[in-house]
Amino acid sequence: MTDFGRTTSSIRSAEAAARAQELATGGTRNEAALEFVLAYVALLESKRLLSVTGEEVLQFEAHLADAEARYQEGIVTVNDVLQAKVTLSDARQRNLRVKGLNEVAASRVNFLLLRPLSDPIEIEDVADLAPLDRPDPATAMTWAEENRYEIRVLQQQVEAKTEEVRSLNAGHYPTFFLSAGYAYEENEYRDPEDNLSLAAGLSWDLYSGGATRAAVIQGDAALEGLLQEQRKLREQVRLQVTDTLVRFDTARERVAVTEQAVVQARESLRLQRAMYEEGEGTATDVTDAVTRLTVAERNYWTALYGVRRAEAQLLYAMGRDLADVYGDRNAAMP
Repeated sequence: MTDFGRTTSSIRSAEAAARAQELATGGTRNEAALEFVLAYVALLESKRLLSVTGEEVLQFEAHLADAEARYQEGIVTVNDVLQAKVTLSDARQRNLRVKGLNEVAASRVNFLLLRPLSDPIEIEDVADLAPLDRPDPATAMTWAEENRYEIRVLQQQVEAKTEEVRSLNAGHYPTFFLSAGYAYEENEYRDPEDNLSLAAGLSWDLYSGGATRAAVIQGDAALEGLLQEQRKLREQVRLQVTDTLVRFDTARERVAVTEQAVVQARESLRLQRAMYEEGEGTATDVTDAVTRLTVAERNYWTALYGVRRAEAQLLYAMGRDLADVYGDRNAAMP
């Protein structure tokens, strides 16, 4: 039988639609992986910031003890003690606030893992791991256009619609069929006892009332819509890759800047404490130095984990399978 490809195109359309559905499932899984990676990085960051604010509390407690001792010796006024108590109280409040954020971050990771929200989590830090190598923009764009799940899904939808339109167009033509048969019956009164049959025919619907033509027009319009959506999606993906590359570069630059700021802030605190002990500095100088160190350390850890966030977003924008990449941390960027 020949129907000018109507059946074949219908089968190909169904196969492309099935592939599109499978790819859509993969895309959803990769999106969930990105969400988990970002939540995990947020948990790591909140834990580091909790340590930073805890260290700030210890610094202010040490300063308060020093101020009280110097007040008892009559070296400083009671104002130094009161100031130290206020700054210590503020530091403790900040520590409690960050502790709450850390608990929320842990609950979110548990939620994504389908675990009870209050379950304890053992985490492995990734701060000391070297970031993945930065791909050049041209390679990143090519990789994204070839591997982004959304693009691949839409491509399969275009193929499915193209085959569907071909199948509809075949409705304008007749269907030819040819059948053959063979039968054998043992009968002494019949000669010959076997029988061969051959039949040919043609089927052509001449009175569809324009239904076939209308269906083809609708199919062509739907196909054109998919092609326009495909072009728009490719531009959006290219823009997203460009954006994530810039953020990845910026995040890495911030790490170098903030790391140096931490070194300077620590040295400043050491000097201010020495001057305070010698009576050449003020309590305000010490508390300001502690605050600057806390800010510098917070900025450093935020920048460092910002690299991890930007890295995951760049990999996602390029269409990399995040489960594969983070399952094999030694995987190289394309």
